[in-house]
Amino acid sequence: MLWNGVGHGHNLIARVAVRRRVFYSNLQEIVLTFLYIEFLVIQILLEPLLRCLSWSLCVCTDPNAKDSWLMLL
Repeated sequence: MLWNGVGHGHNLIARVAVRRRVFYSNLQEIVLTFLYIEFLVIQILLEPLLRCLSWSLCVCTDPNAKDSWLMLL
């Protein structure tokens, strides 16, 4: 009887450990997916915007660059 109780306890601990491992694995997968999507959003949306802003700052500080500003538009 004692042997069955110990075996059951170890089995329960093993099941909890497996569930925790699966939970943390899924959580890690979700976080990595979120970070990857965030990276893509930054790369796709913000990079052209930042490039445009950097161009406009260069154009605005250079008085001879009005033609290039019109070409950008």
